[in-house]
Amino acid sequence: MFGAQKFLEKNIKSIGYLFSFLGILVLTVLAARRSSYVGTDTLMYSNFFTEALNSSFKNYFHLLSDFGVEPGFILFNFLISKFTSSVIFYQGICSFFIETMIWCGLIKFKRKSALALEWIVFCLLFYGNTLNIMRQSIALAITFFAYALWSNKRNKYSILLILIAMTFHQSSVIAFIVLIIGRYLFTRKNSTQLNRSALLILMLTPFLGLIIERINATGILGMKYLNYVNIASSQNINAFLIRLPLCILIVIDLYRNRKNENYTDMWLYLLTLQDLILLPIQNNSVVIGRLLLFFSISKIITYPQAINDITNNRILRYALNILLIILLLIIFYLQVIENNNGGIYPYVGY
Repeated sequence: MFGAQKFLEKNIKSIGYLFSFLGILVLTVLAARRSSYVGTDTLMYSNFFTEALNSSFKNYFHLLSDFGVEPGFILFNFLISKFTSSVIFYQGICSFFIETMIWCGLIKFKRKSALALEWIVFCLLFYGNTLNIMRQSIALAITFFAYALWSNKRNKYSILLILIAMTFHQSSVIAFIVLIIGRYLFTRKNSTQLNRSALLILMLTPFLGLIIERINATGILGMKYLNYVNIASSQNINAFLIRLPLCILIVIDLYRNRKNENYTDMWLYLLTLQDLILLPIQNNSVVIGRLLLFFSISKIITYPQAINDITNNRILRYALNILLIILLLIIFYLQVIENNNGGIYPYVGY
């Protein structure tokens, strides 16, 4: 991905896209070759796919609908089953789609930080989820690409993509709150209005938890989500302290650039800070943590960008980037290996 970044920066797009494909292919093969017992939900998805091989679309649709599966994912599975009967290829296609949407979203965002570093953030914070909560990961990837289009003022396409994402996982409905925040910020006329609006949003963020809980209570996300409510992991690491150093950098960057009209930067930074503020309700309910993924996905952009903006010293910037990677590796170790988050460790291949 570092090679892809360099060639894309030099506008040698054909080679840049080739390197991009190879970078995505690495994660695709890793996901495709995993055993159905890697991830607490993986066997279920494998069974869903196997069922599509011997069913008509009508019967298949009714069967999965009874399990609370959304229509977009049902159609996605059924179409794949017409081209292959291999679970390995099925898992690979799903993974390839997720990583492609994330990578395309990264390219679309107008950034100041390194593309390859943003990809590392994705790999260490979010890729593990794709080996388990695959359906929501597809919806999250589509939504991330929608955010990129929204930042480029392609609002209609962004809303359309989120509606499509909802056909894969209804939790994507929370993304409309994210767009409302973006819309509110992007209509501010100057830096003073922008800063006041950002402060207002942060002050109102604790009340957003009530909205999220109400959304879940209405049943719009499906009755199966009620199984998650009030179930907190006994092995939770102190997520607040882990997020805090980078969020401090974000606050410093916001303060230093308070006179600038960086609307997209402000929007993404606020999403990351909102994720931190809403963390207490996330720890009390797994379903809330699932919903807040649509806020925390902003970290792919904001963590590297905060470091890039904090200093012009090239050596210090490299040192901070290395520290960021070390911190992400520690988070990955604690969450995935020590706490076995999502049941994706130990990794077992076919």
